[in-house]
Amino acid sequence: MNHEKQKVYLDNCCYNRLFDDQNNILNRLETLSINAIKYLVKTGKYELTWSYILDYENGRNPKIMNQENAKTWKLLSSEYIVEKEAIISKAKELMVAGIKLYDAFHISCAIYNKCDYFITVGKGILKKRNLLTEIIIYNPIDFIKEVENA
Repeated sequence: MNHEKQKVYLDNCCYNRLFDDQNNILNRLETLSINAIKYLVKTGKYELTWSYILDYENGRNPKIMNQENAKTWKLLSSEYIVEKEAIISKAKELMVAGIKLYDAFHISCAIYNKCDYFITVGKGILKKRNLLTEIIIYNPIDFIKEVENA
């Protein structure tokens, strides 16, 4: 019997949700769900995957508080994905399917690392999630609802 922990990959927008307008109820619910995911990672229920594309995108963020918040998550990650030709190739396939550049690279990293779940608040990705069979894509709220019911 396989007892490996399931792997999650959160895209960059999840790490920045905390800094979005929390008077917006959906933003607040997503923030609470993302914090619940952080708790599940900290307590060892899930393994967090980090990637070179997260480092790149986070490093381009002009808001230092956002960068520092993302770095606290990086410290929780158990695996770091570096650039590989297979990741680039898969990202190109995803872009042909209409997924935006950074989103395609995040998803490609998650697939490459055999993550079980890709978590995003990005509406563009969520609309196209049915195109992807290699990974389950969730909004953070739906992810928490799913794992709490499991």
